[in-house]
Amino acid sequence: MWVNHHHLIHAVHSVTARLLWSNLYLLFWMSLVPFVTDFLGKNYRKPMAVALYGLDLTLGSTGFFFLRSELIHQSRHDSSMTDYHERIQRKNAVSGALYLLSVPLAYVSI
Repeated sequence: MWVNHHHLIHAVHSVTARLLWSNLYLLFWMSLVPFVTDFLGKNYRKPMAVALYGLDLTLGSTGFFFLRSELIHQSRHDSSMTDYHERIQRKNAVSGALYLLSVPLAYVSI
């Protein structure tokens, strides 16, 4: 996550309010990863622990989506960069959907 975030920030052309808020949103959910990981490690047989972990990853994924959307907006004059970011955006959306799917599935099978 941190490496992806680092590379995204290096692609920024200008700092905007939308960029700052989406970055803050992403960093918040990333900051919770150690806590939900610890909770999951201590309660690995509890569906709620698995669901919380999946929820945190889902919300972190939406943070990456928001941040990359701003980068797509900033690189709209460079079609190759826009295509690059949009291709990764689609992969990110699939990952986010799988994370979201893990939340209810945690109650079916941990």
